[in-house]
Amino acid sequence: MPIERNFLHEHKKYSQETEAIQTPDIVKGDIIEFFYKGEVRLVYVVTARLKNLLHGLSLKEFPRTYLLEVMKHDPEMSEKSFYNAVLKKRRYEITNSYRTYEIFYISNLYRVKYDVFN
Repeated sequence: MPIERNFLHEHKKYSQETEAIQTPDIVKGDIIEFFYKGEVRLVYVVTARLKNLLHGLSLKEFPRTYLLEVMKHDPEMSEKSFYNAVLKKRRYEITNSYRTYEIFYISNLYRVKYDVFN
């Protein structure tokens, strides 16, 4: 049985101010917090609005050290290049964190300013 990990407390320490946004305002590379099917989610956006789906890394299962590595890459990189350069290298670690979310079920959406310097 796999060990349940929860890194939200680690990320919350580095989450600063938030800004209320709408789903059309989501862009690749954002860290967002939202309510989804009864639970608050904190997610790094990999792809926004692809066939009405949001693709992201759930920070609940993703440690800060990996997030900082992911954030170093150019947000203008294509999804395929991003996958090959970043996600494929850490496939084992991110398997449980990669998620798709139906845009329709996202509410109370906030863009999170994340402190990458401390």
